[in-house]
Amino acid sequence: MCPISIFRQYHLGKYLWPEIGTNATYFFGGKNDGKSQNFVTPGIMTSRFKFHPKDERSRSGIAVGAGMQIATSGFHSYNHQLVLTSRFIF
Repeated sequence: MCPISIFRQYHLGKYLWPEIGTNATYFFGGKNDGKSQNFVTPGIMTSRFKFHPKDERSRSGIAVGAGMQIATSGFHSYNHQLVLTSRFIF
């Protein structure tokens, strides 16, 4: 299996980051040998929410997001899958 991903993000207001991405997987060996699948993933991320917003020196926080993987190829092992992400920033 050989995955490839490309994402593009935009900044909308102070906290929202809409994004769109594409990823492809090529299978080598196994039951799906020689097949490939492609997905487009529209989603939205938030900017960092600080854990201590009143402390100017504090950098720690969290960013969260969600997207939906939509199959765009004839062969796919799943379709319309929800993707959630969270990132702890320090």
